[in-house]
Amino acid sequence: MNIRVWLPRLAGFDADASLRCEWLGRQRQIQRRARLTLANLPDAASVELVLHGLDCVLLDVRPPRIDGAKLAGALPGLVEERLATDVDHAHVVVGERDATGAATAAVVDRALLARAIERFSRARRRVVSATPRPLALPVRRDHWRVQLDDDHGSVRTGPRSGVGFGTDDSGGDPPLELRLLLAQALVRPNTIEIEGRCDPAAWTAALGVPVVAVGADADAPPVALELLQYAFVPGIADAAAWRTTALLAGLLVAVSVGGLNLHAWTLHRQEQSLRERMAAAVRTTFPEVPVVLDPVAQMRRLVADRRPAAGAGEFLALAQSVARMAPPDSIQTLDYRDGALRVIFRSDVAAPEAKRTALIGAAAALGLASAIEGDAVRIARKQAQ
Repeated sequence: MNIRVWLPRLAGFDADASLRCEWLGRQRQIQRRARLTLANLPDAASVELVLHGLDCVLLDVRPPRIDGAKLAGALPGLVEERLATDVDHAHVVVGERDATGAATAAVVDRALLARAIERFSRARRRVVSATPRPLALPVRRDHWRVQLDDDHGSVRTGPRSGVGFGTDDSGGDPPLELRLLLAQALVRPNTIEIEGRCDPAAWTAALGVPVVAVGADADAPPVALELLQYAFVPGIADAAAWRTTALLAGLLVAVSVGGLNLHAWTLHRQEQSLRERMAAAVRTTFPEVPVVLDPVAQMRRLVADRRPAAGAGEFLALAQSVARMAPPDSIQTLDYRDGALRVIFRSDVAAPEAKRTALIGAAAALGLASAIEGDAVRIARKQAQ
């Protein structure tokens, strides 16, 4: 169910104001009318706001053929020269273009509109639409519709045109604004329908157009120009509308954090396993080490301590010697330990025993000490006598 709420002037609107309300059916028939405060509105109802006629200015414009954010940025420039107030403080929207490309722009104070919507939000009433008061009046071809209240009035002069004006509540002479509208109208209406206190005969004589008094219509016209565009689109600032999105976002964050923690735990386990294997390698290679705190640093230090005085290049020198003595593709591993290089030939090499014997002979020719240790050949520099 939608409730159409007719607002007073935005600048003076507070939570205790008595509001004119209309309950709308599915076909926008008015089922009930009442005056309620904001707190007394039904909880589950969606609210359509009708802004005071003096709070919103309607202007004919010819917007460029752009949409979205680009159009929103261009609209203030289209109306700036026709406003008496600072356009930087204005919320400007535009309706649909007609066949000629013309449209109606509505201008309202941005801060005051935001404050009014915030009041409904704090009262847990959801605002789904807002429209200028002149365009909330019924419209008929060749007819103008006027609605008069105590100190102001609104007139709808066409499907997308109208204006708000002040009145003196005298019920005597027609308002000056209405006279000016008729004087400037390209096509004068056949009839002016007045909802409110007036003297139809006196007004007819003064305006030169038939004036008839009418009551409130049984149906609410469709919204002709929606003010809740761009930053005011319903749901952008509505916490309830974002509840599902927030829940999904929270679930996504929880899954992401959980996945990161699981990945971190997996990496930590891999790190522990790798450190344990490195520590085992240190203990196997150097059984005399009592405790392994940093496997990499301790292994580097222990290897450096066991290098001969000739320097750190001993391993490279021996490896280069072996490379000259045996084809590289015949060697499976080289193990350097305690100043000696252990060479193990590949198992698929033909006559590995002959290879080892040949390597011993070649080592002797180069002045190196060598010996067979199981399936390996141990090669080292000869110790000085």
